[in-house]
Amino acid sequence: MDESATPGLIVNIAVKTKVPITYLSIGQRVPEDIKILTPKLLANYFLEDFNE
Repeated sequence: MDESATPGLIVNIAVKTKVPITYLSIGQRVPEDIKILTPKLLANYFLEDFNE
């Protein structure tokens, strides 16, 4: 997510492919930056606040 151009893209892809989003990576450190996607984390992403 740290390199995506717009936050809406993740939702567009999920809707078009009908594939649920389960995990989100908010950086390049693995596994520290891999998060389980929750509604709160997704909202924070749209607000550009990754501190859940």
